[in-house]
Amino acid sequence: MARKTKIEKIKSLDEQIRELEQKKKEVQDRLYTDVGKYVVTQWECEDDEVLKSLIDKFKNEVLLSNGSSDTHSEVLNNEERYEQR
Repeated sequence: MARKTKIEKIKSLDEQIRELEQKKKEVQDRLYTDVGKYVVTQWECEDDEVLKSLIDKFKNEVLLSNGSSDTHSEVLNNEERYEQR
C-alpha cells in the first residue's frame, strides 16, 4: 500500500473528527432522552411546563450541592428571576 500524503492524512483526520462529532451528538441525544424519561417517571408527571418549572425551582439547590462554579450572588439572581414568574 502506498504511503499517504500529508493532505490525505489531514483529510482522513477530518473525516474521523466528523464521525466522532456525530457519535458524540448521538450519545448526548441518548443521555437527554434517558434522563428525560427518568424524570418523567420518577416525578410521575408528563406536563412539560410543570417539569420545566420544577427543574427551574430546584436548579440553584442542585448547583450549590454539586459545587458549581456559580457564585452565591449568581444563585441569588437566579432565585429572584424564578420568583418573578
